[in-house]
Amino acid sequence: MHEGAHLFDWLSHLLGGQPERVDDAWSRMTRPGLPAANLTGARLSYPGGHQALVEFGWLTSVLPRCELTFLGDRGLATLDGFTFELRLSTADGEREVHFPGDRMTRCFDLQVQRFVDLSEGALKAGVPSLDDGIAALRTAQLVAGRAL
Repeated sequence: MHEGAHLFDWLSHLLGGQPERVDDAWSRMTRPGLPAANLTGARLSYPGGHQALVEFGWLTSVLPRCELTFLGDRGLATLDGFTFELRLSTADGEREVHFPGDRMTRCFDLQVQRFVDLSEGALKAGVPSLDDGIAALRTAQLVAGRAL
């Protein structure tokens, strides 16, 4: 459920809080001998009426694209999980947002800067917090329990 926890942390940040409930879940083991199911999916309800359909996996030779897709009545936004580039489609057309450099370097630089800001007192608390991380792990546990 490790990768699920990362995803649930992202979703809670983007959707404004922890999920209100796990509506349903599934899991599957792709080959005998694995210690647990390695493909998992779930449908969760978040504050504000948002619903998330998640699917994730590990211990496979190849993984599908990692992306977050947000569908609303006025558009579709797709965030590439490897590059964090954003594609937006609306009635007005399509638009892509590209950021300089690679994602790993950007994320590392941001984490180091936040650590420095916390150490120097420029920030009062980390975002996401330790509590946010623990809550994401709890969500992963709930999904795993529902998927059995």
